[in-house]
Amino acid sequence: MIEVKQKQILIDGKPVLIMCGFSFRLTQPEDVISLKTNREILTHDDYAIVIKGPNTYVYPHKHAEVDDNLTIYFK
Repeated sequence: MIEVKQKQILIDGKPVLIMCGFSFRLTQPEDVISLKTNREILTHDDYAIVIKGPNTYVYPHKHAEVDDNLTIYFK
C-alpha cells in the first residue's frame, strides 16, 4: 500500500514543510525500495538513501515485524 502524505517534520531541530511523502508497508526483515525521481529525498532516521545512476534506493532501518510502515519524505 502506498499513501501520499503532506505534513511538517523536524530536520536538524528545525520544522520543514514536506510537500510530498509516500508511505510503504514493509514486509521483510530487510526491505529495499527502488525509486526513479527527480525530486530530492530528505534524509531521515528511519531509512538510508543510496543513489546509483538514475535509481535511488531506500533501505529502511526497520524490521517489518516490529514496525511495518515507512514514510519516505521528499522536498
